[in-house]
Amino acid sequence: MDFEMLEICMPEKQANSPDVHAKRALGVPLTGRTQMPLGIVIVCLVLVALGLRPGIVSIGPILPGMIGDFALSHTQASLLAAIPTLFMGLLALPTPWLAHRFGRDRVIITALLVLALATVGRAFSGSTAALLGTTAGVGAGIAVAGALVPGFVKAGFPGRVAMLMGVYATALSVGSTFAAGTTGILAQLFGTWRVPAGLWAIPALIGTVAWLHVEKRGRVTASTTVARHRHRLPVRNVTAWLAGAFFAFNNLLFYSYVSWIAPLYVELGRSPTSAGMILACFTFAFMAANPLFGAIQDT
Repeated sequence: MDFEMLEICMPEKQANSPDVHAKRALGVPLTGRTQMPLGIVIVCLVLVALGLRPGIVSIGPILPGMIGDFALSHTQASLLAAIPTLFMGLLALPTPWLAHRFGRDRVIITALLVLALATVGRAFSGSTAALLGTTAGVGAGIAVAGALVPGFVKAGFPGRVAMLMGVYATALSVGSTFAAGTTGILAQLFGTWRVPAGLWAIPALIGTVAWLHVEKRGRVTASTTVARHRHRLPVRNVTAWLAGAFFAFNNLLFYSYVSWIAPLYVELGRSPTSAGMILACFTFAFMAANPLFGAIQDT
């Protein structure tokens, strides 16, 4: 569970107008766009989600190689995981404005392109500054796209939020597990950390193509529109602060493990492949916990 999931926890108000009631009666989405087939939506969500975590999770198995090539201190090395996570929090505030100004789908596409280009750029970094700068680009792309996808689900499919977000969260975990398990293998296969670091741009590019289809479908609007309401930040809402604290501590634990489990085991004498598989076991357990505890809650 990540920062972008906070949006799912907050209620979304719709305009109390005859148009809204008419749309509900006719089964027309309240967003003003025609309903996309559910199967296409699921495929697009999965393809985007698969590319949103490898840029962070893949760092662990190849971090020792990066430290060696750039003579990084452990403080500098920690920034490779801290910068994307920090951006996930900082960019959550301006992202709704960007979506309102330029359109949600266009901003998501741009963010995914930034993620892909920054991932490739990181693989070709020749200095510590370039390495950290491209990592910032990775974090920005993940932060913006990840913050807007749940809003798309809530706006377009209010009756299927739980199901679609479950699929989305599972795909995020699958992408994390696959990246954790294969990055070390690829690094040993190619004899360098740069190739696997750059290859993770491919899922982001595939996600970009998928969301281009969503954007194209979104250009067709319904005949009636819904008044949009701007919501103030819930600074006085105790539940919002508690939810924020929960996600903050949850992510503190998750990204601490993701960043340092693999390097720790490499220092203890394990190969990058073995260390990556240990990390993959952790992300797999994280993935399995989502549906498991959801099922327990429903019983």
